[in-house]
Order: sequence, then C-alpha cells, then structure tokens
Amino acid sequence: MIRFDGALTGEAEKRFFQKQRGCEQVILLSATAVAAALWLLCTYQTALFSLMVEILIGGFAIVFLATLIPKGQKEKKRLMPQSVTLANGYITAVCATKKKRCPIADVKEVQDCKTYYELVLPLSHFGFVCICQKDRLSQGSLAEFEELFEGKITDMTGYFD
Repeated sequence: MIRFDGALTGEAEKRFFQKQRGCEQVILLSATAVAAALWLLCTYQTALFSLMVEILIGGFAIVFLATLIPKGQKEKKRLMPQSVTLANGYITAVCATKKKRCPIADVKEVQDCKTYYELVLPLSHFGFVCICQKDRLSQGSLAEFEELFEGKITDMTGYFD
C-alpha cells in the first residue's frame, strides 16, 4: 500500500486546479455546442423556442466564464483530495465531500514533475485529476511507487521550467 496524506501545496496545488478548471471548461463547451446545435436546428421554428435556446446558450457562456474566476478557500478545500491511496489494484482519492476510485491498470502515464507525480488517465475517467505530492508520502516509499508504474514514468522536470 502506498499512501499520500494531506492537502496539496505549491506547484502541485496549482497544477491540480489548472487540470480541474480545464475539465470544467471542456464540459461546459460541450454543453454549449449541443445548445448551439439545437438553436440551429430550431431557428425556423417558433420565435419563443428560439429565444429560450438563446437564453440557454447565454447561460452556458456565463457559467463558462465563471470557471475562470479563482475559487475561494472553502471551494478549494472541498475539491482537493486529502489523501490518495494506491492499494489492491485501485487508486482512491478522498476529498472532503466525495471519494473517487480508478483501477491502477488504467493509468496511461505517470509524469514526474520534480515535487509531485501526475497520473494521466484515459478519457473514460474524465474529471478524475490525480496528483501525488512527493513530500506527502505517509506510507510506502517513492521507490515502491516508481516500481508500480515502471515503464510508464516520464520525467517532466525540465518541461515546466
């Protein structure tokens, strides 16, 4: 069992919220595209329906712009995992309000970013952002972690400089 405990800090925290914001924006852009397609299909229908769709698109645009506003401390605490455990073939991230789980076998790549590891997952786990800050390791060792993901680790230390 390998376990990382405590909230992310520094670069790991910054990267977590960048990834989280990106997920939110992709979802909202997809919803806006669907609403725009509906609007195009219904342009020649009743004026009232067209107006409703335009309001819907405007609402999506406002919500999309809201994702660009920095989150408050309360919201950050709610979203950020307090612990990440790798055991019994699963990665489990526990946040203040929910618990997310994913098979270890689904990890496509592990990016070693000097102070943290970022686990890259397939699209089927969209929205599951898993970052393990090295100095938060409370059980197991970094050698065990690297052995678990042997052949999938990419050194990204010079990439972000």
